[in-house]
Amino acid sequence: MKPHKRNVSCAEADYEITKALIKVEERYKLTIAETMRLLAGRLERVARSGVQVERHPDDPEHPADAE
Repeated sequence: MKPHKRNVSCAEADYEITKALIKVEERYKLTIAETMRLLAGRLERVARSGVQVERHPDDPEHPADAE
């Protein structure tokens, strides 16, 4: 089986994200739990935006949870 052409790019991006995250953790003296909370919040905001676009593709200002 041949690896997907994006595997290398994704691995490089993962490395860069990890380096940046470690730098922020050290700068602000964050605990693992604090870092996880911040990342979870970011993921939640991105997911909410995605749901909003799926549910209301013609109205980007319409709240995701509203009809």
